[in-house]
Amino acid sequence: GVTKMVKNYKNSFAIRVGGEYSLCPHTDVRLGFAYDKTPVDKNWYSPETPGADKYIITAGSSIKLYKNLGFDLGLQYVLGQKDGKYPTSPTTTFGGEYTTTAFSASLGLNYKF
Repeated sequence: GVTKMVKNYKNSFAIRVGGEYSLCPHTDVRLGFAYDKTPVDKNWYSPETPGADKYIITAGSSIKLYKNLGFDLGLQYVLGQKDGKYPTSPTTTFGGEYTTTAFSASLGLNYKF
């Protein structure tokens, strides 16, 4: 049979701001911040839905090695806001406290033709 998974999402939003600054002709640095509001009603929350509101801090840098060659470094930290205990919803039995944290890094090589 087919299982119907009702989520009851609501409208949501995200705010993102960031900036870039040239330290010198060969190095740029970047900083950013984001707030991501969850679309999930607390009464319908389960582990497979996009959980809590999130605060995101980012930093990065671009360094030019040669005329057309450079590399980029990026860092991101995500902190999910814990809203307390979630009850079991009408479609799931996953009650409890949920938190989200993540740290990710990226390294890229770029070449301008």
